[in-house]
Amino acid sequence: MNTDSILDNLNVLVEAPGGINSLRSLILNLAVTGRLVESNGTSGNGMDVINLSLELRPERKIQYKKDSPKEYHEIPSHWAWATTETLCLTQTGATPKQAYSKSRETILYITSADIKKFKATSDTSVFIGSDTGKMRIAPAGSVLFVGIGNIGKCGVTDTQATFNQQIHCATPYVMESKFLCIAYSSAYFRDECKILTSATTLPIINKSKWASIGVPVPPSAEQERIVAKVDELMALCDQLENQLQMRNKIATQYSRAVVSATST
Repeated sequence: MNTDSILDNLNVLVEAPGGINSLRSLILNLAVTGRLVESNGTSGNGMDVINLSLELRPERKIQYKKDSPKEYHEIPSHWAWATTETLCLTQTGATPKQAYSKSRETILYITSADIKKFKATSDTSVFIGSDTGKMRIAPAGSVLFVGIGNIGKCGVTDTQATFNQQIHCATPYVMESKFLCIAYSSAYFRDECKILTSATTLPIINKSKWASIGVPVPPSAEQERIVAKVDELMALCDQLENQLQMRNKIATQYSRAVVSATST
């Protein structure tokens, strides 16, 4: 199935039980398998993105092996696979102390509850005190991924922020941040997280395991077009969901009115 098939069968998909959520999952699957948009003669390939990411790494270069990481599903021939560790600077958060700062400089503070619909933002700020060495800073454009509890929630922060220990942060060297979010939210990535999650009362996936999961890498221009199409279709899903909720609300009110009328 591709984008045209989704639109042609929209009514059937939406009306099925759990249809909206299934539709969202389908869109993400098509996005990470290269079937959501046409390649459109895009110049370059995924290896260009990987090689440039390796060049821009500030830390020790890691050797990229063509036969790794694991390939989770089929992708177009001009795409490639790489890990978050290869593509991004990674770190895990820490709960900042509510320290008073003489400069009174503050920074946005993000928790798991603040991550929704591919966005990571908050109304809460904390002072940047003398213990900033313990504070993890996510530059604007970083992807925040929940690794404890509700594993898999992720969003992009559009401004510099700090975050707590439930969250892993990926700051891409070249990759489109939103495309990483799409990959992290897709079924294959979530399934792999479940496999790698520690068997405890509270589900946990540590940073090294999370960062070792493969991500499909399209050329940069294609990443942008995929992100634009996902945004368009997810907005349509939200609109359809609102319409269904309104329709169900009206149907419930009508049923109650009928019951009330027949009982009098």
